[in-house]
Amino acid sequence: MHVFTLVTRFSAVAELIDILQAQYEFTERTLRELSRDSDDVTMASTYTVTQDMDLDEPRDSAESSLVLVNSLKDQLCDIADVLLKAFVERKGFLELTSTTAQQQRELRALEERYHDVRPKVIKPLVPIGRTESAFQLAEQFGDFKSLVELSSGLAQAPSRARIQYYIGKFREEFAYVLFAWYIEKGAWLV
Repeated sequence: MHVFTLVTRFSAVAELIDILQAQYEFTERTLRELSRDSDDVTMASTYTVTQDMDLDEPRDSAESSLVLVNSLKDQLCDIADVLLKAFVERKGFLELTSTTAQQQRELRALEERYHDVRPKVIKPLVPIGRTESAFQLAEQFGDFKSLVELSSGLAQAPSRARIQYYIGKFREEFAYVLFAWYIEKGAWLV
């Protein structure tokens, strides 16, 4: 007889979710500030940061700022992906190990937090020009409401083809959310 010990994977620890969410929020805030601030002080500090990144050739401050902003946009997409994966792994771990009422409450609280955080890390990718990443994450993590909103005009003009694709791919799960959204918004795709 073998005795198996369930070891918590590093990526399934609760604190990792908090750290990743804080990093996402910090990166998002930094992007907003860089977009808003275009004064000389910001440009000078951006130039210093990009010089510390060991770029192959010196760049002017405007080009350095652009490189930094694009890098932060890519990083935000990556952090969103890793954060959502950490939620899924933690949820899976708790589903396997939750035996007490307290552990069941922790699982339910995590599920609620996951459903609350998911659109908050997916939809902000659209205004920064990372629409396809938003679609990919919403698909990968089953955020059908975000998929509906993205397909129905949040990301671009409403896309009948994309909606049909998701109905074919996800069937009733997506269709129920789509029709609930139509009813909620009083919106019908023409």
